[in-house]
This record gives sequence, structure tokens and C-alpha cells, in this order.
Amino acid sequence: MSATHPIRIGRAARTRAVRVAGPGAVAPAPSGAPDVRENRGGTRRALRVGLLFVGVLVVLYATLLLYDRTTPGGTSSGSAGGVLLFSAVALAIGAGGFLVSVGVAPRRVELRPDATVVVGRFGRRREFPRDGSYSARVVRRFPASPIAPEPAVSLELSSNGVRRTYLVEADLVPTP
Repeated sequence: MSATHPIRIGRAARTRAVRVAGPGAVAPAPSGAPDVRENRGGTRRALRVGLLFVGVLVVLYATLLLYDRTTPGGTSSGSAGGVLLFSAVALAIGAGGFLVSVGVAPRRVELRPDATVVVGRFGRRREFPRDGSYSARVVRRFPASPIAPEPAVSLELSSNGVRRTYLVEADLVPTP
């Protein structure tokens, strides 16, 4: 948002209103600097899908644990070794699935004249030089939905034999 503040210009000049950039305004990048774009839509979708996965896994775990406790010959007789192992496996599957869900959505993309740099969720930077082998291809489009209010795409970037697929918000990376 912008605010209007009166200022004086010169000694004998009259007061006039000037628009000042608000706190959410972004200054344009200087020439030669990379165009840094945050991946808010892809991150939001990845987090919600990961949480949905963990939620379904918790419901399944609770159902199976309750079934095991109530059946004759189950672990209700004091044998907790099976429940502990089952809990550890469920925790490992939940954590691994959540990390995979979130890991495909990069934090940001830096568009430079000579390369596209993808900064991953956990800080890893991958550079895709824009030479003759560079390509960006939309693999799948995800429309706006209750999972994420903005559309997202599964985007495949490749250059020099390296090929990676990322979940990014629509129109974050230009496709040739």
C-alpha cells in the first residue's frame, strides 16, 4: 500500500501530495542482478499435501493400534515390543513422507541471463545454464483447490544431462 504525505519542494513552492512506497513494496532489482522469485504457492501446496499425508497416516495408525489392542491375542496382554516397533515404523514413514512432500518445492528461483538457479528447500543450490541444452517443461498443472488457493505446476528443468522436477507456483519460471 502507499501512503500520501505532503512535502515542500523549494522555498516558495506550494505543498503537494507524493506517494511513498508502503512496507510491502518491493524495489526493482538493479540491472544485472538476478530476478529472485519466492515459491510461495508451491511451498504452500507441498506443506499442505505433507500434512494431509501425515494426518491420514495418524488416523490409519490409531485405527490399527486400536484394532490390535481390542482383538484376542493382541498386544493388550503386556507385550509392548510389537507396538513399539509398529510405532517406530509409522514415525519413520510419516517423517520420510513429509520430507519428500516438502522437498520437491524449492524455496526460491533466481533467474539470471545466463542461468536459472533453483534454491532447494534445505538450502541446496542447483544451477541450470541457459545454453543449447536448457529446457523447462511443465509436467503437470495443479489448479487452485482447497489444498492450495493458487495454481501450481510440476516443472521439469534440464540442462547438460541433469534433470530435476520441482513443484512451483504457476508462471514462476518461464518455459521456452
